[in-house]
Amino acid sequence: MTIGEQTKAWYDEHERGGFAPALLRCFLFGVVVKRPEFVLLAEGVLTDGKNILAVAPYCVPNCWWLYFIGAPTGQTTPYDWMNEAPYPLEYVAFKRKGKLKIYTWARIRKDVYGRIPSSTSACNA
Repeated sequence: MTIGEQTKAWYDEHERGGFAPALLRCFLFGVVVKRPEFVLLAEGVLTDGKNILAVAPYCVPNCWWLYFIGAPTGQTTPYDWMNEAPYPLEYVAFKRKGKLKIYTWARIRKDVYGRIPSSTSACNA
């Protein structure tokens, strides 16, 4: 089963028909990354750090909403996923076990490295 088929199967099981709308939203307004062993669906949203306030294209986003990330367990970190973003935003948000999680970009970097790396490149900002 390919990573794309695994993504579709997960959506069929957990989101009931939500795959096509999520894929279309990410294609039109966000980011779709697919490699043989990795898939990421994300869209820019506006947040106050606690709640999602608006969804693109109706806002100037400050947060990447991660619809789905699929990768072999233990082979990638949140920092690796952040490197797939076309540019950094202040926050990263997702749902885990039905609960909304919103973290600052800097916190995720710090959690992975134990400190905030000094690199200033666009991919690592």
